[in-house]
Amino acid sequence: MNILIIIGEFPPLMGGVPDYTAHLARGLAVLGHHVTVLTTEVKDQENRSFQQGVEIRRIMSRWRLSEIKSILRLIDEMGPGTIVNLMHGCFATRRRPMVSLLPLILRLLRPRCRIVVTIHEFRAQRARWRVWALPMIMAAHRLIYVDSPDRELLLRWTKLKRPRMECVPMAPTVLPVPVTADQRRAWRGCAT
Repeated sequence: MNILIIIGEFPPLMGGVPDYTAHLARGLAVLGHHVTVLTTEVKDQENRSFQQGVEIRRIMSRWRLSEIKSILRLIDEMGPGTIVNLMHGCFATRRRPMVSLLPLILRLLRPRCRIVVTIHEFRAQRARWRVWALPMIMAAHRLIYVDSPDRELLLRWTKLKRPRMECVPMAPTVLPVPVTADQRRAWRGCAT
């Protein structure tokens, strides 16, 4: 599958959503999918790079409607049937009209794409923020929420048109370090 993940912040920028997305992208690449991450330009970072099987395109600057052409070009490069996963909850894209309208725009202009929205911290946001996110949620083919208590609130907010929803919990983003039994004993000996 061709999968385009759209996110405002991506490592080396630090945060829970960028780290979650990096692990997800690498996991999908390991499964054999072609994964591209579209994200914000970062000073001292290449606009196009490959990391652990994932292509990273740092081509967005202000997440304005005028930049939709960049997203459409990348989708066209990836081909019809591309799955677009919009990670919502990052500071860089929050409350930008283009981001809220992106699923609807893509459904109209690239109808062969499947649109997935991954929503972070829905329950923790004010009603104003939820209203702003509603067009994005309702235009998605699928909705992923990362915190199971968000389900009830999302069900209430999507009564008129409900996408299929699934919970994909955030896992720890600090990976375990593989060690031998000898290393473990030595480390524990230093702690006492």
